[in-house]
Amino acid sequence: MGASTRIEGSRMSDAEVEVLLRNTDITKLEDRDSQEVVGYFQVLDLIAESYADIGISENSIKGLHNQLLRFSRKDEWHRGNYKQHSNAVEATLPDGTKQLIFQTTTPGFATEDAMRALVAWYHADTATHPLVKCALFCYDFVSIGFAFLRFTRFRMATAA
Repeated sequence: MGASTRIEGSRMSDAEVEVLLRNTDITKLEDRDSQEVVGYFQVLDLIAESYADIGISENSIKGLHNQLLRFSRKDEWHRGNYKQHSNAVEATLPDGTKQLIFQTTTPGFATEDAMRALVAWYHADTATHPLVKCALFCYDFVSIGFAFLRFTRFRMATAA
């Protein structure tokens, strides 16, 4: 789990994540890294237990996003909603410079329209093999850039 949260910038080591999850008292989560790790773990647990009951819909995607960030005070303003700021997928090179991998869909109506179209495609497509369909859904989801790259791993768990 530590590696997955480090993609988003968490500085917690695998050992720190393990200690945090073993000794979690949600009332004492002060730093954003801890808040995100606990939210991530709980949503992953929810998906593992209830994946058959979580449909592919805008509401389920927003609901999982809301749960993912429910402990993060810094993210209260946007949890459970589509992105409100531009974001891009970038690689950090060894010298510290950033390289753009791809630019995501612009915020606002473009993101809303893209998400609606993605969900509609998912339900209408009956010809694509489910594994390929899952991969295509996840790629498009990241390309739209709902809010966080990490959130896509949750959708991968429920899309197939």
